[in-house]
Amino acid sequence: MPSLGPSLKIGRDIFNSGPPPVPPFDGVLFNNGGFETDIVGWGQNGGVFSWSAAAGGGVNAAAVSANNAFYQDIILAAGTYRLTCEGSTVGGLWLAGDTLTGIPIETPYEFVVDIEAAVSNGVYAIDGSPDYFFDNLKLELVTPPPANAVTYNGVLVTDLGEIVTHTP
Repeated sequence: MPSLGPSLKIGRDIFNSGPPPVPPFDGVLFNNGGFETDIVGWGQNGGVFSWSAAAGGGVNAAAVSANNAFYQDIILAAGTYRLTCEGSTVGGLWLAGDTLTGIPIETPYEFVVDIEAAVSNGVYAIDGSPDYFFDNLKLELVTPPPANAVTYNGVLVTDLGEIVTHTP
């Protein structure tokens, strides 16, 4: 009897009983925001390692020891940005534009960058538990500055976190 194995392949191997592979998470401006390639692309100040059971549905999640941070230094143009996390344990605070915000990562966080700069963005694990787990981090531009934004010496002028505009 002739072998029928290769002739039965339609699209994917029907003899493979596993599910199709999960595509990598798109962190938009974060490289490797889903930690599918361990912590490649992420800086750390100690106590950060990859964990194999993902909180957000991918392959890996980041595990962070208390009082440590992991981050990416990214050149951001002036504008409003949003940080989000799709899977985590309680205990992380957003690090946004070089600032520890005090905002838990379960809460999406928006911040304004006044002038193009390389800034650190990521997560800081607060004291309390030995390890916190985070997955599927996303950094995205929400709104670029309007064409009529007021600048002073090349820096956007803001008032209470809002970009000041002018009407000619």
